[in-house]
Amino acid sequence: MLQIFFLLMGLSFFGLEFTVFPVLRTQPLLKYFERCSEVLFGLCLLLCLVVAASDPGYLVRDEKMDFLTLLDTMNPTSLCPDCRLIKTPRSRHCYFCLRCVDRFDHHCPWVNNCVGKGNFAQFYSFVVCQSLYLVAVVVQICLGKSANLKRLPLC
Repeated sequence: MLQIFFLLMGLSFFGLEFTVFPVLRTQPLLKYFERCSEVLFGLCLLLCLVVAASDPGYLVRDEKMDFLTLLDTMNPTSLCPDCRLIKTPRSRHCYFCLRCVDRFDHHCPWVNNCVGKGNFAQFYSFVVCQSLYLVAVVVQICLGKSANLKRLPLC
């Protein structure tokens, strides 16, 4: 999915480059929309890579503790049988990553990583930036259409 995300982002940006940007460059006040979308495009790609490479807050097993001893002394619901460790109250085992994540939110297929305590702020920034980029694309398409219609000769 990460490759599909980069492909779709690239197609959207180059689609703007060859269709809308030439029209916007003819209008002096509309040139700033092009710079805005370039910055948002780069920021979206950067934040996507940051979230994909970040640690979501994986729980680490203490090698000194024996899991069978923990089963006898602790409540079994506070242990993860797959990771063989003590879970925190909001942690959950991710069946895609095969690890327990502290304050697990979800596993995002677009960045191919879990979202948890360690990378929630970066993921939220990525989603906000992506939303702003999509709004900028729609606004630029509308502005490009209206600027192009003004240049057409009336019959």
